[in-house]
Formats: sequence, C-alpha cells, structure tokens
Amino acid sequence: GSGVFIEKPINAAIDILNRKIDDLRKSQERLIKTAEEIKARMEEIGRKISEGDVQVSEKKD
Repeated sequence: GSGVFIEKPINAAIDILNRKIDDLRKSQERLIKTAEEIKARMEEIGRKISEGDVQVSEKKD
C-alpha cells in the first residue's frame, strides 16, 4: 500500500539522525576528555604553585 512511500523516507531520516547523534556523542566524549586533561593540568599547576615550585616571572633587583 501507500505506507511504503512514507516508510522509506522516514527510515532514511532516522538513519541520518542516528548518525548525527553518534557524531555528537563522539564530539562530546572528545570534549569531556579535553576538559579532564585541562582540569588535571590546572590541578598540577595549582599543586606546583602551592609547593612553591613555579618560578613567577618577576624581575627582582
């Protein structure tokens, strides 16, 4: 019947949306990973500052 004509475009649209969702999920995972790396780096810098390891670029006469 006429249902077939509607079904195919809907299935195609669903496939496209599923691919987009997968792409977004991968992007999100990359962003989370990057954010975690930045956070770890910031914590490391904070630790070094509190331990006095960081040389603050200040000219002392």
